[in-house]
Amino acid sequence: MFKAGFTLDLTVERYYAKDAIRAVLHSILFHRTFTLTKPEEEDLDAFDITFARAADEDFEAVISAKIADFMREMGNGSSKGGVSVMFYEKKQKPKYWFGGRADEDSCWEQWVINVTLVNPRSEREQLEARKLVQKQLQTALLRISQKTNEEKDHVPPITNNEPFPFQILIVPNAEIPWGMGGMLKQISGFLPS
Repeated sequence: MFKAGFTLDLTVERYYAKDAIRAVLHSILFHRTFTLTKPEEEDLDAFDITFARAADEDFEAVISAKIADFMREMGNGSSKGGVSVMFYEKKQKPKYWFGGRADEDSCWEQWVINVTLVNPRSEREQLEARKLVQKQLQTALLRISQKTNEEKDHVPPITNNEPFPFQILIVPNAEIPWGMGGMLKQISGFLPS
């Protein structure tokens, strides 16, 4: 069972969805990476926003793959979907009666990003949609920074220089339910690697 959860909502034009989701995912990972990682600033010129991200090629590869999965799932005309980021710690279960031990992943934080894709029909609607996503993106990035700095009691002790294991899940056509159990029921085995 997870210990803390946060929800972010984005209403974004399909054309800008990749950039907006990428900024949010990078920001979450940057703020929850407790290892020695070089920070980088990245500009989103379309929204006049700069965000911090970890200079980590592995993060970039995972995020790019998950965004591609999300956009592929949303390509069938869907307008709502979700992305979830879950952070885990490895915990040892108590010894079994026959002497063995097993590790289990315990989710200590979950971020849910509910995404609504819009298709503006006029130039006026396009400008309004762009202003809305700019405001929502600024709010989301600020909220990520605030929550990760204010709410730390649930973060497990850092025992080495390895990042906590995390998982990014894509859920098409639905808002994401809280908790791994509910999520697994919702997505019926759809766990892209």
